[in-house]
Amino acid sequence: MRKLLCLLAAVSLIFGVACGGGEEEVEPAANEEAAEEDTGDEHSGAGAGTELEFVGTEFAFAGPASAPAAELTITFTNNGEQPHEMATLPLKEGAPKVEELAKLPEKELQKYAAGPFGGTEGPVKPGESKTFEVDTTQAGSVAFVCFVRDPKTKKPHVELGMLGSFVVES
Repeated sequence: MRKLLCLLAAVSLIFGVACGGGEEEVEPAANEEAAEEDTGDEHSGAGAGTELEFVGTEFAFAGPASAPAAELTITFTNNGEQPHEMATLPLKEGAPKVEELAKLPEKELQKYAAGPFGGTEGPVKPGESKTFEVDTTQAGSVAFVCFVRDPKTKKPHVELGMLGSFVVES
């Protein structure tokens, strides 16, 4: 897990991000239905633009459990009391769960990547939102984590359970 954290931390430095935490099961966000209404059909097919919403709190994400294979526009809203981020990595079909990936050496992790790292490109302040793009057309799933450090424990939020993934439906 330490090697994945180092790799993800290096990527977060490239994007100017900082967040972390443990894992929690991802449940559909309360505003997922609103996102579906705003965009028409959330699963409108490959190549179609789709909007998703995720919410971060101490130390969890909430959002849809699946999304279509498409160019996604993700809005991440921080409803927590600390800054949070959402760093993403599209994964190939059959990639291990994000918890297992966290334990792999960097070279093994890279063989599961179906696209570049992305995300909020930095922390999002409490009460604020950031929107970013993720291409899931070649992905089987998308892993996401927060690398911001908790001021009390000094641990990245990802180590406190702030990680998750969603399945990409073809």
